Amino acid sequence: MRSRPVRKLVLALLGIAVVAPPQSRAQSQLSPSAKVAFDVASIKPNTSGDRRTGMSPSRGRFSATNVTLRQLIQNSYLLQDFQIVGGPSWLNSARYDIEAKGNGGPGPEFQVMVQSLLADRFQLRIHRETKTLPIYVLLADKNGPRVKLAPSCVGETSPTNPCGGLTVTPRGDLIGRSVRMEQFAGNLSFLLHRTVLDKTELSQTYDLDLHWAPDEATYFSLGGSGAPSLDPNRPEIFTALREQLGLTLRAQKGPVSVLVIDHAVPPTEN
Repeated sequence: MRSRPVRKLVLALLGIAVVAPPQSRAQSQLSPSAKVAFDVASIKPNTSGDRRTGMSPSRGRFSATNVTLRQLIQNSYLLQDFQIVGGPSWLNSARYDIEAKGNGGPGPEFQVMVQSLLADRFQLRIHRETKTLPIYVLLADKNGPRVKLAPSCVGETSPTNPCGGLTVTPRGDLIGRSVRMEQFAGNLSFLLHRTVLDKTELSQTYDLDLHWAPDEATYFSLGGSGAPSLDPNRPEIFTALREQLGLTLRAQKGPVSVLVIDHAVPPTEN
């Protein structure tokens, strides 16, 4: 499923998250200086106390429900949570409902429109830095990888047949169909809250099935709701990678691109 990261929060309402790797360098070079913006936008505080959240980009419209500024930044700049540094005390707590209308549809230009909205209404000011942070390196296990070469994708793309992408559920099930190891490493970055670099030397596309016991934080970040009822007989993700796919993660430090928040203010209501 060729889904952009921004869709994660949409599918979280359904209890399923589809996570994709970062977009190409050409896409990420777009910035608010491109002078694209929504024609009209409404931003209102959400004080419901509900843990559910969602973003829904569609042609000519962007809707967000119960989202934080951190989530808006993460999705519009295609970042992992750990790549956002600094910000006001309410960055993760104040929640908003947003309705915005304009031309265009989901894609790089639409992401820039959301970035422009944040710069205008939240007075968001940012800069980028490279920091040396803990990372993981994904390697083939000493006994060799146990991944299946992918046949050509057949059938309609769905959560159980995510051709060219991966589906991840809150309860610790990952399904990948015809994916590259670089994509898989990008998804592990989201799950482990740390950059994961692919050093497996596996250069083809693969079908992957991974089942592990997520922690509570991962359960909710993937869209789980209510008290988690997780399988205690499943291994943690590091063991699952080794036993089920013949892959291992090695901890080390390395350069990580981060976005630093210099300034932000609560938006005025419409």
